[in-house]
Amino acid sequence: MSIMISKFNRNKALYAYSFIFPAIVFLFIFWVYPVLISIGTSFFKWDIVNPRVFVGFDNYRRMMTDYKFWNSVRVTFVYVFSTIIPTMFISLLLASLLNRSIFMRALLRSIYFLPWTIAFIAISLIWKWMFNPSFGLFNQILSYFGLSPVNWLRDPRTALSSIIILGIWWAIGYDLIIYLAALQSIDTQLYEAAVIDGANNWQKFWNITWPGIREANVFVIIVSMIHAFQIFDSPYAMTGGGPAGKTETIVLYIYKIAMRQFKFGYACTLSVFLFVVVLLLSIISLRLFTRE
Repeated sequence: MSIMISKFNRNKALYAYSFIFPAIVFLFIFWVYPVLISIGTSFFKWDIVNPRVFVGFDNYRRMMTDYKFWNSVRVTFVYVFSTIIPTMFISLLLASLLNRSIFMRALLRSIYFLPWTIAFIAISLIWKWMFNPSFGLFNQILSYFGLSPVNWLRDPRTALSSIIILGIWWAIGYDLIIYLAALQSIDTQLYEAAVIDGANNWQKFWNITWPGIREANVFVIIVSMIHAFQIFDSPYAMTGGGPAGKTETIVLYIYKIAMRQFKFGYACTLSVFLFVVVLLLSIISLRLFTRE
């Protein structure tokens, strides 16, 4: 009898693994294998035309003294932290409002999520037109109030801020849906009991809502961080990394190194650095927000 049960459990396990096997193969081919190839190529000098030449850690030593690369690191970190925190706050606020019975709630949810469904490069081109110093929408609004026009994307003081504003606007819809799902999973009886106990709105949020959306916070932070560190479309389409490298992110710099200078070995080195940074920050975020 025990042999039959053991055989049944083994067949059941094999049946279950057969469903996830295609996903594992897909993950290995399109994620694990490219990562391993990039790590290996980072130890070579390679321009595609000529054979690869092993240079050891020369690419990594070059990275440590590459001013333009560390400038792109600074720009990327500014972008990441300037978009994630405001986006989370605004998305949670809107999700709290849409979690109530309000007029046209379903339509508003769709409207907020709509930007996420459109290619980011297309949205970037639209916003580039809106930031145009001559006929853009934002300068038209400024002129209506009697203010001077601003060269949003060519002024070093406003170029990165303009891209950050776009990043926040674009990401709100996705985070809103995640928070809305988390809020709807919280038992309403907890709020009813809190009202009976005399809790105010802040106490209900801090003791019920915030713990209830902890898993959502972890997911939003990690996914937003990965997206933000990989930002490429908007700086590429709107500023090309200018002016004077003020909007040149890590991925855009890697693109220039690989596709314009054909230094694929060095580009892989920078990609490995980006992978390690995102991985470490994701692990730290996971540990911080899942700690009891």
